[in-house]
Amino acid sequence: AEDRGALPEVTFQPREDLALILYTSGTTGFPKGAMVSHHNMYYSSIRFSAILGLEHDDVFFMLFPQFHIGGMVLNMLPSVLLGATILQIPMFDPPEAMRLMELHKVTLIFAPPTVYIGILNHPDFSKHDLSSLRVTGASGAPVPPAVQREWQEKVGIYLYNGYGATETTGAGPGILEMKNRKKVGCETLGSTMGELKIVDEEGNTVLRGTVGEFMLRGPGVVRGYWNKPEETEKEFTGDGWWHSGDAGYMDDEGFVYFVERIKDLIIASGYNIAPVEVENHLYKHPAVLEVSVIGVQDAYRGETVKAIIVLKDEHKDEVTEEEILQFCRDNMAAYKAPKIVQFVDELPKTATGKILRRILRDKYTEE
Repeated sequence: AEDRGALPEVTFQPREDLALILYTSGTTGFPKGAMVSHHNMYYSSIRFSAILGLEHDDVFFMLFPQFHIGGMVLNMLPSVLLGATILQIPMFDPPEAMRLMELHKVTLIFAPPTVYIGILNHPDFSKHDLSSLRVTGASGAPVPPAVQREWQEKVGIYLYNGYGATETTGAGPGILEMKNRKKVGCETLGSTMGELKIVDEEGNTVLRGTVGEFMLRGPGVVRGYWNKPEETEKEFTGDGWWHSGDAGYMDDEGFVYFVERIKDLIIASGYNIAPVEVENHLYKHPAVLEVSVIGVQDAYRGETVKAIIVLKDEHKDEVTEEEILQFCRDNMAAYKAPKIVQFVDELPKTATGKILRRILRDKYTEE
């Protein structure tokens, strides 16, 4: 109610000053704070809004939490920027989700593939009118091509694969190019959100069709990791490129295919899970001698967490798989807790005693 005079002068550099520090899991499993600038967020919000053709009368069905880069930059910020509506859902329940989509005439959805699988396979699917949808996309994990096809057949709209990261403020190599660029099974396409190159172990750009590591550069790439100069120097180059740790290739049409993660992160229902974090918790159980955690294929979650455990001799006849599972459910986030436990006599190791997670992953993928 009072005139307090002129606002104070503020020195502000949008490209340099931080808007927030958004934490992400890295190769070691320890949290790393991505230093996101105001310009990173503004650029990504503008680009996503333009690519989606977002209008003020659109209604976003928002399942990703706001602390997730998908929730923040794919959903929240573009909607606020354009004055669109955000329907924020705290927990996914297929019949309730379909009811709300129909009631509020939802036009856009970005969600993990599990959401689309849950909707398609629910017995009430045919009872709901989802015709208001105009853009549907999945991120956080690759969409199985069969799910893309089924969604197209039953809903009548293409289901896009998205690829991005916290370190790129959600921007990926051409995420959601909307101009008649659709191919079932590709992870993403083009390079509309900045630059993409695919390199070998020496950093040389590889030929089309050759698998290598994705590297990204552009206005969405963050400044590095908060108070982690060594990690920053390792993953961010001096000329602006970021090492994604993800492997894939590009075909002759410019479509980019995700093949595997070079890092050991497990992606289940769109959430990144660091195996080391789960292993560290399991080692707190008095019966656990050794453990290795891997991601195994799961038709619903994309991947699910499997713990392969060597028990101490004195506990081998008394500890059950269910006891281990309950121990995890009681003491850690539900999405991180293992869904499968298998007891073995020994784990494969290097000559120096390091457990070979890759051998286990290959073994159980084949099985």
